[in-house]
Amino acid sequence: MSRAGSVFVVAHVAGVSLLVGWLFLLWVEDRGGAASTQTVANLKIISIAMLEYQEKYGHLPPAYVLGADGKPAHSWRVLLLEFIGQDELLRDYKFDEPWDGPNNRKLAGRMPSQYRVASDAKSRGTLTSYVVLVGPKTAFPVGKPVQLRDITDGLDKTILVAEAEGFDIHWMEPRDWDVSAFPVRTSDATQPGFSSHNRRGPCVALADASIIFLNRSAPPEQLLFMSTIAGGEEIDLSLVQAK
Repeated sequence: MSRAGSVFVVAHVAGVSLLVGWLFLLWVEDRGGAASTQTVANLKIISIAMLEYQEKYGHLPPAYVLGADGKPAHSWRVLLLEFIGQDELLRDYKFDEPWDGPNNRKLAGRMPSQYRVASDAKSRGTLTSYVVLVGPKTAFPVGKPVQLRDITDGLDKTILVAEAEGFDIHWMEPRDWDVSAFPVRTSDATQPGFSSHNRRGPCVALADASIIFLNRSAPPEQLLFMSTIAGGEEIDLSLVQAK
């Protein structure tokens, strides 16, 4: 696909998803309450920001950026600040030191509301429950960023961002769900996995910026299929989506 074509696809997907998303928010608020509405809104904003990042830089944001010492230094959550209306915070953030360096640690209390989960008591501090799945077959492999055209399993069936409590991740920390260390599954809110204190269950944003609630009894193999971008597996959303 040409660059012009890619830009059109991203813009079209983002525009349509935003309209559908706001209609969905009205339905969510009616069924699940304010916490559900905020989670859907946050994931919608984050996923569209990722598509805008793709449009500007030609690929999705990497899970993290390495520092001079070769260690993970900056998270995708920081890279997205320019796309979620946090320009001042981005200007104050220093990329010549790690996320927990002497300057950057002073910014911890300025956690953007888009990374805060209303149903998670811990999110009142500096922890977030919005993560990406990191691994060689996911949308966030280590070492090489992914383009939308690489997602051949279908944008509407591939997980981009997930609500996953139990990881205790600082919002600036370059750490997410390493699928080689933690299995792809649903869990309770105290264990790493797709989880939420929200009574409707955990949410995920798909690569087309659509948002779905996961059934807490979703088959792990289906969730694993949705975490890969080009596995060619048969994915049945009816088995994973909450009714």
